[in-house]
Order: sequence, then C-alpha cells, then structure tokens
Amino acid sequence: MDSEKKEEKSTRWIYSVAITFMLLFYAPLELFFDNMDEFWYDYTLLLPVMFGVFVASCVAGNFILFLFERYNRKIYHFLMAACILIYVGTYIQGNFLVKNLPALDGSPVDWNAYPYERIKSAILWIGLIVAMCVMVKSIGIYKLLKGGRILLACMTCVLFITLVTVAITNQGFSRKYNSTASTKNLYEFSENQNFIILLLDAVDGEAFNQKLEENPEYLDVFQDFTYYRDAMGVYSFTKHSIPFILSGDWYENDEPFSDYLAEVYGGSDFFADLEAQNYKLGIYEEELMPDSEIYDRFDNVLPYEYGTNNYFAFIRWNIQMTGFRYAPWELKRFCFVNPDEFKDLKNEPDEASCYTADDIEFYKMLQESEISYTSSNVFKFMHINGAHLPWELNGNVELSEDATYETEIESCITITQAYLEKLKEAEIYDDAVIIVMADHGYKVGDNVGEWRQNPLLLIKGAGEKHDLEISDAPISYVDLQEAYSRLMAGGTGTDIFDYKEGDYRERRFLLYEYNVESPMYEYIQSGKVGDRDTLLPTGQVYELDE
Repeated sequence: MDSEKKEEKSTRWIYSVAITFMLLFYAPLELFFDNMDEFWYDYTLLLPVMFGVFVASCVAGNFILFLFERYNRKIYHFLMAACILIYVGTYIQGNFLVKNLPALDGSPVDWNAYPYERIKSAILWIGLIVAMCVMVKSIGIYKLLKGGRILLACMTCVLFITLVTVAITNQGFSRKYNSTASTKNLYEFSENQNFIILLLDAVDGEAFNQKLEENPEYLDVFQDFTYYRDAMGVYSFTKHSIPFILSGDWYENDEPFSDYLAEVYGGSDFFADLEAQNYKLGIYEEELMPDSEIYDRFDNVLPYEYGTNNYFAFIRWNIQMTGFRYAPWELKRFCFVNPDEFKDLKNEPDEASCYTADDIEFYKMLQESEISYTSSNVFKFMHINGAHLPWELNGNVELSEDATYETEIESCITITQAYLEKLKEAEIYDDAVIIVMADHGYKVGDNVGEWRQNPLLLIKGAGEKHDLEISDAPISYVDLQEAYSRLMAGGTGTDIFDYKEGDYRERRFLLYEYNVESPMYEYIQSGKVGDRDTLLPTGQVYELDE
C-alpha cells in the first residue's frame, strides 16, 4: 500500500513538473535564447522570474491533483489524462505548426484568414483526443497514466538538454549592457552646423508621390528639398535597413546579427567622420541599438536600473508569448501580444525618458519641447513609426477608426511639416542638412516583404533655397555614405549623387520574410524602381550561418 502511495505521489509530481516546465520555463527561455536580439533584457532577469513561476505553478498543480486524487478519483484520472494530451498537443503545436503565425508587428489580425492553420490545428487536437479515448478503452486508464509518466519524464529530460544546448549555442548566458536610447537633448541643436535625419518608417516613395500630385500644397512643405522618387532601398524590413543607412555595410546572414550591429555602431565611417568634425551624435532609435560598450559615443544613450517596472505584466507578457506559439489555433487570439506593451516594461533612465518611436508621442513632444543650443556641431538620427502598421492615425496625427495607409502618410507629412517649422522658428533650418527618408517602401496587401524597394528620400543641403525639386535619377541607398560626406562638405541635395536622370543602372535589393529565421534572396533592379518586370532574382541566396 505504501509503495502504491509513493508511486502515485511521484506520478503526480512528474506530471506537474513536466507540463509546467515545458510551458512556463522551457518555452519562454527557448524563445528568448533563439531571439535574443529582439529583447531588451538578458537571462538574469528572465530565468529567475520564470523559474519562480514554474516552481509555484508546479506546486499548485500538484496540490490540485492531490485533492482530486483524495476526493474524486474519476476527475483525478481525467485531469492526468488531460495532462498527457495537453503536453503532447502543445509540444507538436509549438514546434511543428509554427510556420505561418501572424506577424507581431502591432497590426490587427484577421484570424479567419488562416484556414489551413486552423484545419491543421483542429486535426491535431481532434486526433489526439480520439487517440486518447482509444487508448483508455484498449489498455485502461492505469496503464495509460503509467506510460504517460515515462513519456513525460523522458520528454522533459530531452527538453532540458535542448534548452541548455540552445543557450550555449546562442551565447544565451551573456550579459547585456543596461543602456537605452533616451529623449535627452532631442531638441538641443548646434549654433553652427546641424545634420538631421528624420526616418519615417514604411513610407513608400510611390505613395508619397501620389500625395504630392493630389495635394499641391505639400509642395510648399518640402520647399528647398530634392525628392528622389526613383530611390532604391536595400532590404525589405527595418531591422537590416537602418544599420545599412547608418554605415553602408551589407548584412548577408554571415554572422550573428548582434555582432553586425555592434560593428555598425562602433565602426561606421560616417560616425567617425562626424566625430572628426566635432559633431555630438544623437541616435533616437527605439530598438536597433547595439549591446556593447560603444553606447558611450552617443549623447542620448543612458544607463538605467536593470529590471522591469512591472513584474506581473512581464510574467503575463511571457506567458502570452508562449501561448501565441504553443496554444491551439482557436486559442491563439487570446494570447496575441502588443509589442509596444513589452517595450514599456523597461525601466526608465534617471536623466530622461526612454525614447519611443510612437508618432503621437513624438508629435506631442515636438509641440511641447523648448529648443536649446550648444556650441558643438549636432547630428541627430530620429526613427519614428511613420506609416508602419497598425494604421490608426488620420492626417492630423489623431487616433481614428477610419485610418488607412494613406491617412498615415498624411500624418507623416503633418509631423514633418511641424518639425521643419520648429527648426525655422529657432533659426536652425536654413543652415542645416536635413534628410527626410524611409527605411523601406510598402505596398498595401504585402505580407512577406516583397515590393518594398522604393522608400521615400528627400534631401536638403545647408543653405539650400529653391522650390521642391523632383529627380528621377536612379539612386540607391548604396550611395548614401558618399552623399553624407558631400553634404557635410557643403553639397546640396541636387548635386550629391553621381547618377543622373536617364542613366542606366543595376541596383541590388535583398528580400526576406518578416521576423523569421529565413534566407535572404538577392534581386537586381535594371529599370525604374517600381517596375516589377525588371526587378528580378539573381539566384543568389544567403542562407543563415549556423
């Protein structure tokens, strides 16, 4: 009798440990180790927090099973069988049915737009339920639970070894620097020379050109600028586009992205040239900052107290992320997470607030902040959400249920106009180099990164005065580094590129899928930037360097 009780007790613990370990410890940590570049924290925050959640949940689960074992054996057996079903089902769902999950880019999701994923998930869970019923009837509940005990114990050991392997392979136990881009000196400018880049995410050049044609008053907003409407970007998405814009260095899946990012911020010739000319560097970028000591070269990057400002929200966010990957398809919608909520969980530095790319926040600060001056030259790179999903703003930078991609572009123009007016009022505008650009283009209905090769590009040199110039020169973002040097040397927006209208040119573009570990596919554009018939794959594929 005592041996039976001991076996029951050990079985309860194995079941409780197995299911809570996989869902509340293994899953969030494996996700972190595989995507460390996407998170602002390191293992020293996540591991103890989720270990505590795992232990508490394991004890609670074991206690619940104990109560039903003592007072209602039928429900107890049902719960134990359900543990096997949930363990096997969530393992398969979270590891083999994850190819076509909706993008976590803040956009609303039409869950009915994934019929095949719903069908595959339904087949999995219905099949497991049927198999469980057949096994209970054929071998009995006691043999099933005994076999389940062996299965769960073995799989848990495998998951533990896998987790340790993934952590070591991805250098998951390395520490991160507790620094963040802040709003410090966002509106401090030089009494001498200012070099300003305002990057409006996902503003497509063709869509912007259409707005100019429909609204002639916008021509006055961009007076003194040259608009390069045949400008060719280099990547499908922000993650690789911004580092390239700041350095001119290609990333081809040949090294860890974190190493590439550190090389960009630490070794960019553009930054070195700016510093050589006594420029203070301000990088107002919410996410794509390197995890290294080179933070010190940027005026607005500040240390913050390591940790989170809301541990309960931090735990909830990680559990939701786990559910988004591991839950049956019909339950995933209840686990969908907002990326902006995750960013807000980081502690603020002492001297200033964390910089946010939110359009409304940027516009509000623009209207409320006072400009200050410094004797040093000033460089500012500011990245805001621009026309990025989710579309929620009208042309007055106000939340609207009727917002579209077109109204988001109008909002971007409103923000840019207000920014330029603020510079004019402070008598900074005339002698400043100003670039208004996008990281990549966008086409409504595009979900995989295709046809994003035409980003907005507007350039004004110091002292430049004229009506808006529109150029059809075949420009590529490959040309930006030389253009920066010429602008710092006094060049104008109309004469900083070697290629002129009518020139033949082949321009390179690397396409890849959003937020997944995928190869990069090389394309060459031999015609106009928006001509799909002349944007052709070369056959060169840059696989991930394992």
